[in-house]
Amino acid sequence: MKLLLFLTASLWLLSCKKDSKEPAQKLSRREELTDNGTLIITQYEYDAQGRIVAIKTGQNNDPVQPNITVTYNGNEASLHFLPYVDGAVTTTRQLHLILDAGGKLLRRMLSSQTVDALHPANFQSASDTMDCAYDAAGFLVTVSGRRSDSSWYQPATSITSRRTFTTLYTTVDGKLTHTDQTGLVSRMVSDNSAVTSITKTLDYHGIFSYTKQYPNKFDCRNAAILNQTSGYGGSDMYFTVNVFEPLVDAQYQYMPERTQLQALEKENGNVVVGFNSDVEVARTYNQDGMLATTEIITPNHGLQKISYFYSR
Repeated sequence: MKLLLFLTASLWLLSCKKDSKEPAQKLSRREELTDNGTLIITQYEYDAQGRIVAIKTGQNNDPVQPNITVTYNGNEASLHFLPYVDGAVTTTRQLHLILDAGGKLLRRMLSSQTVDALHPANFQSASDTMDCAYDAAGFLVTVSGRRSDSSWYQPATSITSRRTFTTLYTTVDGKLTHTDQTGLVSRMVSDNSAVTSITKTLDYHGIFSYTKQYPNKFDCRNAAILNQTSGYGGSDMYFTVNVFEPLVDAQYQYMPERTQLQALEKENGNVVVGFNSDVEVARTYNQDGMLATTEIITPNHGLQKISYFYSR
């Protein structure tokens, strides 16, 4: 009888071990279906520590190709983008990130160069630095940045610009509810000794709604990398990330179903850009409880659906 009980218990333990597989929670692939039917694919590769080391991209049935490689050195990460070639024009771009012990972004430094092989004097360069600050609970509260751009064009035209900005993030009950950004751009154009100065002010606002209380069930372990790469923004201003997805951060309790954006830009006091955007999405989750799809309900915004795939 004791032997029978032992065998029964052993079989029960074995069956529990077999059924209790670790859920697939590591983001391996992301697919965007555009309004015109194009499928944009992003694939992620990891090292033994679970850090993203390569990002590959492709479209439709074409095989994915390397796009970004990521290297690490202590609490620093460097993102190397594959040069973008458009005819004789080549653009190279690199991001350097400084992270805290928990992987949160503290500082981002960007540098990029664009050269024209046919017209070497047509040279463009850009660099920016962005700093993040958090509250005692670890929520992002401010992002401040400064950017410098310089361009030279044949025969005697040069453009230099400087931009500064500050973005405030408001979190209530574990939900990001507002983003508010102000900025200033100063630009100087020199053309055959004639100099023109332009000053532009930036005023952006984002409002996020959580009526449906979609849970924030997503792979946030590489949040600093995802927030800087294709599909999750990589915006120089780190303002909205994008209108379809929230900032990747495990601390947020929910994901929004609605994003309202307001933008106002004035150049030398005159309005040059002014628009309001209101985008609603619907989210579904897979059998492991992870975010599976984000369907863009509001039409004519470029994308129809975003799908997410995970591995163990």
